[in-house]
Amino acid sequence: MTDIVNHLPRSYGNTYYDSNRITHGHETTHGINSHLRNYKNDTGRRANGFYVLNNRGVIVPEPNMRKSAVGRYVPASLRGSRYGTYISGSRAWDDTPTYVLDEWVSYTNGGAVGIDLNRSGSWNESWQDGNENR
Repeated sequence: MTDIVNHLPRSYGNTYYDSNRITHGHETTHGINSHLRNYKNDTGRRANGFYVLNNRGVIVPEPNMRKSAVGRYVPASLRGSRYGTYISGSRAWDDTPTYVLDEWVSYTNGGAVGIDLNRSGSWNESWQDGNENR
């Protein structure tokens, strides 16, 4: 969690805070990604930014496609509960196909927070993504 929080500029204050630490990691990652997208994009193109932990971020130019076209590339066996939330059931961000990566990176970073808390013996909430105890 420290890694994520330390990469969100202080000017954002507690905008992305959540008492659930996995959710806090997830939402704060969205904030960092937004900051990268809006203030660090030097590609000359419309692009998205992603913070992938350990002082690493990347700027990815938006491909020439719609988010709604992404679904056909997801095998049926991988269309879990979030497929409907972020791909087939949502028209938001349709002009930003890398939105799917923004969610993926945010869930991955939030999950890493949960795993770290669990491994350190600091997890005291019920099971959710990132927690190894079921």
